[in-house]
Amino acid sequence: MFRIILFVIIFASTGAEKDLILQLEDGLVEGFYKTSYHGRKFASFEGIPFATPPIQKYRFRSPQPAQKWNGTLLANQLYTCLQLDLAGEKVLGTEDCLYINVYVPKEKINREDKLDVIVHIHGGAFMFGNGHSNSGPSKIMDRDVIFVNFNYRLGPFGFLATEDDVFHGNYGMKDQILALKWVQANIEHFGGNKDSVTIIGASAGGASVHLHYFNWDTEEVLFHRGWAQSGAALNPWAVRMSSWPNAKKLINDVGCKDENIKVTLRCMRQRSALQIAESVNGLYLKPLLPLAPFAPNSELMSTNNQDPFLITPPFVQLKSGHVLDRPLIISQVTDEGIIPSALYHNNLEEIDRDWNKLAPYILEFYHAPEEDWVEISEKIKEFYFKGENITKSNFESFLKVCTQRLFHMGAEKSAKMQANISNSNVYFLMFGYLGAGNLIKTFYNADIEAVGHGEDGKYFYDMEILEDATLSPEEEKMKDILLDFLVSFAKTGKPTSADIKWNPIPKEGNLKYLFIKSPDDIQMKSTKRLGAYEFWKSLGIKEEDNLYHFTSAGIEIK
Repeated sequence: MFRIILFVIIFASTGAEKDLILQLEDGLVEGFYKTSYHGRKFASFEGIPFATPPIQKYRFRSPQPAQKWNGTLLANQLYTCLQLDLAGEKVLGTEDCLYINVYVPKEKINREDKLDVIVHIHGGAFMFGNGHSNSGPSKIMDRDVIFVNFNYRLGPFGFLATEDDVFHGNYGMKDQILALKWVQANIEHFGGNKDSVTIIGASAGGASVHLHYFNWDTEEVLFHRGWAQSGAALNPWAVRMSSWPNAKKLINDVGCKDENIKVTLRCMRQRSALQIAESVNGLYLKPLLPLAPFAPNSELMSTNNQDPFLITPPFVQLKSGHVLDRPLIISQVTDEGIIPSALYHNNLEEIDRDWNKLAPYILEFYHAPEEDWVEISEKIKEFYFKGENITKSNFESFLKVCTQRLFHMGAEKSAKMQANISNSNVYFLMFGYLGAGNLIKTFYNADIEAVGHGEDGKYFYDMEILEDATLSPEEEKMKDILLDFLVSFAKTGKPTSADIKWNPIPKEGNLKYLFIKSPDDIQMKSTKRLGAYEFWKSLGIKEEDNLYHFTSAGIEIK
């Protein structure tokens, strides 16, 4: 009898393993099982290479497809791309990091299921993070969709650009493109529908989602809908106005300065990855100042750059209509400016004392001429703080200026401009529900009541930064509504949940948006502006309307 039972156990185990062995384009891969938030058993494939390791001669160049492998790849390992941690104290991750993770809400894979596919692009200011830490799959796996997340190169490895014909930059964005190409080539093996791919991401991941709408000069269709959370193409940190100053400093700091930029490239490929990562510290005045010293950039067109990601700045493309015509959601939380304001909640005396020095980096206008910094900084302080010292008593004003400048105004303008030129619907969401938890207290150790940057994430994903992932009954209701929106949008291009009416943005007039105060208080609202747009325009910072002049003959720089 014991032998019969043992045989059955072995047979069942072997059968389960066979169910999760798939033939992909590059070789066999074996997955394993996990359990969803509500107890559903699902298939997990973690750590599948989608690119050749970007090391040695492959450093600072566009990613190359992964090499085929022999045997069966055991897909049960997670990776993190090389990065300096938030405190600037240690280097995390590995340079060989371009791996993708796939989650299927089934115990047995069926190619004929043709499930909608949701691909997540992680955030972290283009400097930090990985594909898995704050975008775990357990909640989404309670729905009948395939979920994918992945890594892309960060910091100088992903975005060092010298505004010439050698260091083109945007390597991290091109990693994202290669990951999406991998999905097109392989997702059918997992039972996914390659003709129904929705990309979603938060913060830098949200900006990345939106930036993919500007990579329009291609016949390939890599995605069909997008949801940009807490990030948009016109946020001032999303695309570097000038990438050369930070690149020059890093190159000098690692000892690779040379009049011949090709010699510099050779030197930078010979330097250890650890030395390059540690040298990023020299670009910060204080933690997250600036938010993204290395970020996407507009690339030069040249014979040596065969695959530019972003040819012209997003603002110019929005004005000229050169944007992919596909459904888009842009969402924000009410107090996005918690990053970076909460980092200095307990050190506001220093912020006040050094305001004229720090404000250009806090509020991302350090591309303005340095001789204008003091005047601009003082005008901002007078407008938002009425000339008073910055203290905890008026911290809300500090939070407000960070929220408006770094997030809300760029998101609103991105959404309005895209809605004006697109035949596809563009939707806007403002999330104002705090719930029982508070990421601010967990992450910043600051006693602030605000719906801060990333607060909506826990309703979509598993987040490692949360000590307790359990949701209250009311939060469960919030989760279900948001997942309804996501899954319906991934299927139809229209976000729906029960009887909630979410209208798209009109082509002209006020911004119409869905406001979520709680699971039981969700309604459409309208506003002319989400921030002090005219005030910021009056400062004369050379960007967007203050930089470009559009004429019938073309575009001029003012």
